[in-house]
Amino acid sequence: LGTDVLPVVIRYARKRANQRGLANVRFAVLGAHELLERHVAAGSVAEVHCYHPQPYYDPREAHRRLVTPAFLASAHRALKPGGLFVVQTDNPGYWGYIQD
Repeated sequence: LGTDVLPVVIRYARKRANQRGLANVRFAVLGAHELLERHVAAGSVAEVHCYHPQPYYDPREAHRRLVTPAFLASAHRALKPGGLFVVQTDNPGYWGYIQD
């Protein structure tokens, strides 16, 4: 299941999945935090992947970041014991924030 809050991103992802013949992939216009909090049972997923979350450089917008202690708690709750959390960013400053 792939999610994003932007419909244009989901349309593109769906198009690329169809071009590759990936019939087992599903997409939803939905925030990752909302997905984990409202639609995923505790201890029910083996992996949570988060690719290139928006870093929001402006300190006034930092509260909009996806990777926060609350989101990480939701991901931890959703994971099975021994589950894997994967996060990727190409932003060195955001990576430092995530590591902290």
